[in-house]
Amino acid sequence: MSANLTPEYEKAERRYREAGTDEERLDALREMLSAIPKHKGTEKMQADIKRRISQMRKDQAK
Repeated sequence: MSANLTPEYEKAERRYREAGTDEERLDALREMLSAIPKHKGTEKMQADIKRRISQMRKDQAK
């Protein structure tokens, strides 16, 4: 099943890849999660983004 990603999601993903700091990456991940279409085809992508957000928060707390 295709994900049919929106231009907003692709823009946020580009920001994530070009981010220089962890804070910029975290902001981009949050933007990606809010922009990703919510349907069965993107469930694994959503879970991966949530996992990365959680991991970054945990790393920042250390």
